[in-house]
Amino acid sequence: MPSTKHKRYTAFLVAVTGSAGIGEEAEAVTYAALKLSAEEARASVQDAVDAAAHVAVVGKLSARMAKTIKLKRNEVRVI
Repeated sequence: MPSTKHKRYTAFLVAVTGSAGIGEEAEAVTYAALKLSAEEARASVQDAVDAAAHVAVVGKLSARMAKTIKLKRNEVRVI
């Protein structure tokens, strides 16, 4: 009998900082991405922003908070 396990989605926090020149502050934006892995979350945010921006996964969002903000599977949203 085939397994009926569902794939587990996790809400990742992904920080994006723009490229700032010397003496300028880098503008930072945080995204929430509901994906299967941290690498998928980072890649989907990288696709949504400027290619020169620095993108890094910085943490996870609890399942309760992801439900509260109504984050859907495979969705990427600025928070």
